[in-house]
Amino acid sequence: MEDNTNETIEDLAYLSEQLLKINEKMMTRIANIERKYLKMEVYLITLQQKLQEVKKRTPEQEKHLLEITNIMKGL
Repeated sequence: MEDNTNETIEDLAYLSEQLLKINEKMMTRIANIERKYLKMEVYLITLQQKLQEVKKRTPEQEKHLLEITNIMKGL
């Protein structure tokens, strides 16, 4: 009976250790996802700011930008 108890305790200790390793890996993955999410948030904010700038452009500015873009495409 005591042998079974010792084996059970060892098994539980091993499983506990494995769960801790899995938990650590999952926490690392979650942290990486959170970092990527924050980068995407910054990117979206930057795009929104650029969109606001575009909305403020005059037709004359748009014409010049289009000309510059066409010149750059031709290079």
